[in-house]
Formats: sequence, structure tokens, C-alpha cells
Amino acid sequence: MRILKRVERRSCGCCLFIVLGFLLLVAGLTFLIVRAASAESRPPAYDVVLVSDQSTSMWDCDGIGTDPELLRVDATRLFINTLGADSSARYRLALLHFGGAVAQVAPLTDLADAAARQTLLAAASHPKPLRWTDHLLALRAAGQLLHDAGQSSSQRLIVLLTDGEPAPNPTTHPGGYNEAGYVAALQAAAAELAQTDTTLAVVLLSDTRTSCGRRAAADWAGRWTALAEMTPGGAMYHAGQADDLLPIYHAIVRQLLGSVGSAAPAAAAILTPGTPLVVDVPVVEPLASLILTIWKHNPATTVEVRDPAGQALALGQADVTVIGQGPAGREEVWRVAQPSQGTWQVILAGQGRVSVWQDRLPLPAPTPSATPTASVTPAPTRTATRTRTPTASATQRPTAASTVLPSRTPGMISAAVGGMPSGQDGEAGRPAWLLWAGSGVTLGLAALGLIVLRRQGPYLTGQLAPVATPAGSALALPRDLGHERRRQVILGRRGEQTWRLEGWSGAVRLTAESCRSVTISPLDGEATLDGQPLRHATPLADGAVIGCGEYRIRYENLLA
Repeated sequence: MRILKRVERRSCGCCLFIVLGFLLLVAGLTFLIVRAASAESRPPAYDVVLVSDQSTSMWDCDGIGTDPELLRVDATRLFINTLGADSSARYRLALLHFGGAVAQVAPLTDLADAAARQTLLAAASHPKPLRWTDHLLALRAAGQLLHDAGQSSSQRLIVLLTDGEPAPNPTTHPGGYNEAGYVAALQAAAAELAQTDTTLAVVLLSDTRTSCGRRAAADWAGRWTALAEMTPGGAMYHAGQADDLLPIYHAIVRQLLGSVGSAAPAAAAILTPGTPLVVDVPVVEPLASLILTIWKHNPATTVEVRDPAGQALALGQADVTVIGQGPAGREEVWRVAQPSQGTWQVILAGQGRVSVWQDRLPLPAPTPSATPTASVTPAPTRTATRTRTPTASATQRPTAASTVLPSRTPGMISAAVGGMPSGQDGEAGRPAWLLWAGSGVTLGLAALGLIVLRRQGPYLTGQLAPVATPAGSALALPRDLGHERRRQVILGRRGEQTWRLEGWSGAVRLTAESCRSVTISPLDGEATLDGQPLRHATPLADGAVIGCGEYRIRYENLLA
């Protein structure tokens, strides 16, 4: 009898190991399937670094300066606001200023977070002159930032603005500056960007009224074009004067958005008091979005948008997003979801220079075939070397529209940045065996879930993704709660390792209420959820932003 019982115990033990092995296999397959499905269902992610030359020639070269009015700041703010108004993709943006050294003005910041976006805009608005000009340090710093903090699946873009030729600080080049060696080092840096599928767009500000601009145009236009073209989808944009920076930055943004239609301003004029400017915006076909980007030299200039029925759009409408309004803002972006067909109007009243751009995003379609509509003011054609040289007038600031930078169309991401095959559909490209495996695993997982829930209870699911930290603090790595198999997790001073959130004295607790339900509860200090004070246990939804002092943490859970 003892022998029979021993055999019985061993048999049960073997069966238990077999069952556990089977469950691990099921869990592994399920994880792979869920992760693949999640990757396909999430909107595309972009990591963008704006690198701006702040050498003293920007303020003063030959007594003039290449950008004394700081229009590069307006161009940066326009870039941030336009992407911030787009909810169909995930954008993170960082700012670097350089001269003889590189200063990180802002880390990669989630533009969907309104508070973080305002902090980013404020940081961009006050550049300081930096002696010397070292493009090599700037490119290396931008590439390292993307390597350290970029998302592995993101599409990456570096926009480098410069107004002159290299003039490195002798202390950082003890062997002296050698032009041939420096160019070779720049080529090596561009090759490294290409290996990581990072696109380089160079904006060369070469105002020929200054000796700085003349040297940059004569000696470096061709070199920057060649360096940019070493990267996937890279291009060089030629700004003949600072007025060209806004339309050039808008041209780059509209390609990220996947816009069709006019790249040049639909209107660029000088307002006089008492004489409003009315810009007609025709919508002749169904659209996913209509985007109106307005730049005004005088922040007091008022902007009104009317629909085809003559009704003025109001803030807070469900289908309207407005970013950039305020007493100090010179850049406004109005985004209208699924606008009605007819003639819309933008009405500007005030004084000073203004520009209005119209961008149209087509509706999703299995085979996008949108044809760009004619521009009110045709943009100059692109040269064979992919270098654009706009010619400015008193009332018209042309743009440098590019057809090779990363562009986005419904259901398809260009291979220029992300390395994804153009036009590849996730469902069509998925192997049949994966679908069959998914069906079988779903049935098995349903039965397994009942057993696990009865015996052990639910576990946390989803991911915590840091999107903003206090100044000087590094972003923590995303935390995958599904891997940890816990029912509760604490963030704050009671948390673990980097999730103690140094500098914040409070604490919050995440609790799994069921396999698909997670709640967040305040423990100490003050916390917020989607900008509202967190007073009691509250369900967490996919995309919710948890505020812990200066920290902003996004909770992502497609199963919620």
C-alpha cells in the first residue's frame, strides 16, 4: 500500500508539472498574440528632436543677425502646437540648443499632455546666445537622446536648424579644426542615424545679406544636402531669410500628419486695424480632419473660424480642438473633426503680419488614393538635389514642401522613418497559424481564467509609461504590470526603486479589482487623474494620466 501511495503521489506530481508546463505555454502564446494585437491597434508613435543653432550670429552678424526677431522660436512653437492638436498619433518631442556645447532644453515630452506641452512651449521661448558652432556635437547628442529615451517601436526624426558653417570650440577639439576631418565625422554621425532608421531634416538659414549666410550658402548647402540624404527620407531645406522658417517647419509637420492639399500659406498678409482679413477654406469632400494653422506677429490679433452655415466655432465643442490661444501666443491651431462640406472661413482682426495654412486629412480607406488639391498660392517646385530655396515677398512667405520626409496616410506609415514596409496591413500580413493559435488559446484561456480567478484572484494588467518628470530627472523605463503578477502596486515614497518618484512625498496605490479592472487610490499627498484631484478609489481607463507632483505617468491597458 505504501508503494502504491508513493507512486500515486509521484504520478500526481508529474501531472502537475505537465499541467503547469502547458499553462506556461498557453500564457506565452497569449502574451505574444496580445502584444502583436496591441502593437497593431495602437496609433503610430513618433519621437522627434528639434535641434536649434543658437550661435551669436543668430542675433548679430554684420550688425544684422540671421534671425534677430527669434522667428525660430515661433517656428518651434508652431511645430509643437500642430502636433499637440493631433490625437490620431502619439508624439514625443525634445529640444536641444547648441553652439560650442549642447544644452538639453527639454527631454522627450508627450505632446498629448497639456501641462507638459505648456512647459515645453515655455522652455522653447527663451533661447540664449551660445558661442561657437559645433554641429557634430549636436547630431551626436540628438542621436544619443533617441538611443537612451526613444521608444523601440517609434518613428524617429531629427530637425537640425543652423545658420552657418562649423566653428567648434577649440577646447573641445584640442587638435585644432580640420574641415575635411570634421566633414568625415559628420558623415559617420549621419551613417549612425541611418542605421537606427532616424531621419535627418536640415534647415539651412543662409541670409545672403550677411557674410555668415553667404558662406553657409556657398560652402555648406551641398554638404548638408548630402548628409541629410544619407538618412532614410532625409532632406535639406534652404531658408533664404528668417521669414521662411515658419513655412518650412509647417511643411515638415504636415508630412508627419499625412496632410493633403496646400503646403504654402493659403493667405499671408499684413493686417491693418479696422480691416479684417477673411480667408475662405473650401471643403469639397469628406475629411477626417481640417487643420487651420494661424501665425500672427501681434499676439493681440483675434482669430474666428466659421463653418459653412456661418456659425462661429466655440471652444469646448466635441469636434473642435484649439491649441495656442492666449494673450502671449502667436501660433494657433484649430482642428475640426469630420468637417461638413462647403466653404469655411477664418477671420483675423488686428494689425501686423499673419499667415494661415490649410491642411486636410483624408478619411481612412483600405487603399488611400487622395489627390492633393490645388494650392491658392503654388509652392515652388523641388530641385533635383532635394534642396529648396524659397523666395520671400512682403506679403507671401513660401514654404519648402518635401515629398521624401516621413508621411502618414490612413492605415499606412511611410517606411521613411520607421522601417515598416509601405502599405503593409497588419491583418493581411499576419500568418494564418497565429490566428488559429489565437482562437485555441482564447478558449483555453477562458477556462484557465475561471480557475485562476477562483483560486488566486486577479492580477494587475497594463503598462505604466512615464511621460514627464521634474527638471533634471531622467524618465524611468516603462513598467509592464502584466509581467509582475501582482494584485497591488504602490507609486511614490512607498514604491520600489525608480518608482519611488524622488521629489514627491505622496503615494498612490493601484489595485486589481478583476482581470480587466484596475483602480487607483490616494495614500499620501496630493495626486491627480487626468488633471482632476484624486480623492478616492477611482477606476483607471486606458490612456489615463496620473499626476504625482511634477511626474506625469500614462496608464495603458488595451484590455480595460
